[in-house]
Parts: sequence; structure tokens; C-alpha cells
Amino acid sequence: SKKQSGRPASSRRDIKFEPTDKSLRFAAEVEEINEFVSQFEIEGANHAGFRRIFNQGDSEGFDWNKGGRLYGVGEESYQLLHEDERAQIRLNGEPVVEVDIRASHLTIVYELMDQRLDLADDPYEIEGFPRVVIKKWITMTFGYNKLHQDWPRDSKEKLAEKGITELQKACPIAVVRSAVFKCHPIIQDWLDSPYDCFDLMFIESEKIIKAMLALKRDHGVISLPVHDSLIISRQNESLARAKLF
Repeated sequence: SKKQSGRPASSRRDIKFEPTDKSLRFAAEVEEINEFVSQFEIEGANHAGFRRIFNQGDSEGFDWNKGGRLYGVGEESYQLLHEDERAQIRLNGEPVVEVDIRASHLTIVYELMDQRLDLADDPYEIEGFPRVVIKKWITMTFGYNKLHQDWPRDSKEKLAEKGITELQKACPIAVVRSAVFKCHPIIQDWLDSPYDCFDLMFIESEKIIKAMLALKRDHGVISLPVHDSLIISRQNESLARAKLF
């Protein structure tokens, strides 16, 4: 956990543990993926293998069900590249596409609350607001598990890069919050639920890893994860979509 025994919120630490059947199964899946991916030539990016990182291992009831995303080893992993740079990757010489799970965490929140998100329309499109602002508010709320009273500095900086300057003046956070709650009232229910962002990450990671293994086992196809998306050769895009959706 971020806060434990007086440790600062930004601190992280490794936790010793006794392997369980579940942890051994998860480890075996990562090893299978690493062995398979190592057989392919990845051009335009660095890749030194994956590790799966879980969170809140000291929380009550932890059962390898918090976090669990696949992270590239090292500080030069392809996952740290900009989206435009990732698009230049080649897998065994083949051009790639990046297939993402649309509105991943929002979709999972609906499912956890026993509802279904209608993706016929863009869930981030709310009249009167730039799409990027709505998406940023939802993303940061899921990641913080609280309601921000002001736009965080990093959100202002990232949205400024997208042309949204003077964010608080252009899109007051209280007004944005009210609009999102009107469109997606289920977010209010989620904030009062026992779930947190690490539950969302785990469910998402399981979906991604199962898709990667299915592509490998059923078709011999390599894919590279970027949390809520898979990089895959263009010729196999339809396969990736079938496994993810």
C-alpha cells in the first residue's frame, strides 16, 4: 500500500511472500509469454522481457487481485514510447497497429456495478466539453478514488499540450464533474464501493494477458501490451479484436 506505517504516499517497497498456486500460475504465464516473444525480432523499440507487478500486497484479503499489469523490464521499454513512436515498431519486419480496449476502466466500472456501458456512442463525448477534458477527468478520478477539488498540475500540463489552456477557467472542474455524473451517474456509486483503481487494473490485465496467450496458443501470433492495448501486426488486427472483445 502507498501508506503503511507512516511511509510517504509516494514510496514503494517490495514484499516477501510465500508462493501460492495462483502466484505460480501467473508466473508461469509471464514466463510463457517471455519465451514466446523472445523468438521474434522487434524493430524500432527496446524490449528486455516482461514482469507482472501487483499492488497492495499488504492489504487485508490480498489474493493476487490488485494491479497485475505487465511491465517491460528496464527504463527503455517500448511501453514508454509516445504513441506515434510505437506505431513505427515492426514485428518480424511487419508494420503494426495498436488495438485498445475502448473506455477500458469505465467499462469495467459499469460491469462491477452490474450494469453495461453502451459503446454505441463515445462515452467521453459530452456536449459542451472537449472530449479530452472529459476523458482526463474520468481517468484521474478512477486513479485517485476521490473527487479532486481542482485540476492537478499534471492534468493542466497534459491538456495544455492538446490546446486546452487556462483549464480551470475554460472547464471548471466542478462543472465538468456535474456533467460527467449526469452522463455516468454510476461513477458516484463506484466511489462509494469497496473497489479501487487496482481492482480495475487487475481485471484489465487479466483481459490483456488472456488475449495474448490466446493469440500465441491458437495462432502463433505475437502481441505486445501497453496496459489497455495490444500492439500487433496489421495483418492480425482482426484476430486481436476478436480476442479482446
